[in-house]
Amino acid sequence: MTKIIKVDRVKSVTEAKELEELGANFISVSLSKDLRFGDERTIDLDTAISIKKHLKVSNYTGEFLFKDNQNEIIELIKEVGFKYVQFSGYKIPPDDFIDYLKSEEIEIICSGITASHDDDPSWILSHFLEKRELNSVYFQIDLLPEYKNAWKFLKNESPNYPEELQIEDIDQLAQDNKLLITLDYSSHNVLDVISYFANIKGISMILGNSLIEDLHCFDYPEVLGILRKIKFNE
Repeated sequence: MTKIIKVDRVKSVTEAKELEELGANFISVSLSKDLRFGDERTIDLDTAISIKKHLKVSNYTGEFLFKDNQNEIIELIKEVGFKYVQFSGYKIPPDDFIDYLKSEEIEIICSGITASHDDDPSWILSHFLEKRELNSVYFQIDLLPEYKNAWKFLKNESPNYPEELQIEDIDQLAQDNKLLITLDYSSHNVLDVISYFANIKGISMILGNSLIEDLHCFDYPEVLGILRKIKFNE
């Protein structure tokens, strides 16, 4: 398995170590409250630093809600030592902040992107690709979040409606862009999903209890089961 396996909203050293041991090579933590979730997975600075110290090989990502707090985020990035920064929501930071990240060789992950069954593939990333200053960016896309059985629909039903979003559309988009995709993964379908998307950089899973319906997220034991399936079937 050479693809990225990314787990978001990790909340403790214990989780981070276990996830890393099972093959999660991107560990993401949230330092900003996400109103989409009714849980306790937002962590403080001390916890973020502690997790960083215990990671051996995983790429450490800090997720922030970008508002009028640019200087605060920069200080947090410096204190923790993040090499990847992720922004919740659909907002692009200003140019000077992007320039700072580039100067520090910190890469950006744009999350909060969705692709519904009736979306035009050419529009999925248009909001971000118009911003040419965004280099070395990963795009994290939740596919068909309106469906609980999204993978089954995408694989078996979508081909009956050629005007709607297809697996091939996403895989073609991934030829020119570094995509991480989210679906309704399980230990029963994750290997199948990965085999169909040859060009994606990897998969992502968001931990938490969502307060909204149109979002694929996972319980911690579910993610462990998925990682074990990948690890022991390499």
